[in-house]
Amino acid sequence: MRAPLDFRTLLELAPGVIRLARDASGALCGASVVIPVNAETLPFLEAQPVTRAYFRRLSPAERAEYAVPPERTAAWFIRHLHTCDLADSGARGVLFRDLFHLAFRNGCLLTSSPAPFFQDLVRRCGFVEVAGATHHDFGADLPSPTYILDVRGPRLAALLLNLIHGGVPPDDARASAVASVLAERLAAWAAESARAGQGGLSGVPGWTGKEGTGTLAGLTPREREVALAVLDGLSNTEIADRLGIRLLTVKKHLTRIFEKAGVQSRTQLIRRLIGEGTRRGSP
Repeated sequence: MRAPLDFRTLLELAPGVIRLARDASGALCGASVVIPVNAETLPFLEAQPVTRAYFRRLSPAERAEYAVPPERTAAWFIRHLHTCDLADSGARGVLFRDLFHLAFRNGCLLTSSPAPFFQDLVRRCGFVEVAGATHHDFGADLPSPTYILDVRGPRLAALLLNLIHGGVPPDDARASAVASVLAERLAAWAAESARAGQGGLSGVPGWTGKEGTGTLAGLTPREREVALAVLDGLSNTEIADRLGIRLLTVKKHLTRIFEKAGVQSRTQLIRRLIGEGTRRGSP
């Protein structure tokens, strides 16, 4: 197939483009090439084979939605997925879990492939084909549609319900009730996040970390919000955007949080919070 990857260019394009997956023993089991979409990467995406079919068809208004500052990410384009063992479904699961984490944080994934197996896989995961974005960059006889997974706003609830039930409505009364509650909670979160410009699951009503014990109990309300945002995997810039505060203020909060928690890094803080049972949905 044509459309080879230039790994040197990809490494220079943005951090986190090439992502490695390891199995339970720590051995490398797969890798993905996932390109962040923002104002700096848009010219690259518009010029490159495979990605250009989608980005060249955007209207000015649609393009403006993707042209966010480089410290942010409007979407991710899955350019390549590879497992060391093509039959290793566990490795594929690790890669897709990582990709869905990106989708839940940023709201949108894009991809394109000529492989029928991959096309069926992404459709089963909730991706839909983009009209007018099919190309032949992999070969004249290899039509390659472009697919999008958009979970911005209330679409996230619909996606999760589809994944839970495999696209089939639940026929059990209890399962149906649980699904309805999930949809309502996610819809409420989506509406609140849209108003506040937030991301992640921290906006879901009632989804907070434990506050009565452990590290969080010794923090101020604002420090607790920052700590939970770190647990969500947000960068300092993303935390500032979520909470509506300055980047310098975020750094000051983190310094105090580290001192109170007795840790020296974000990784140590996350491990401590997880070790204490801090998680979304804790009573």
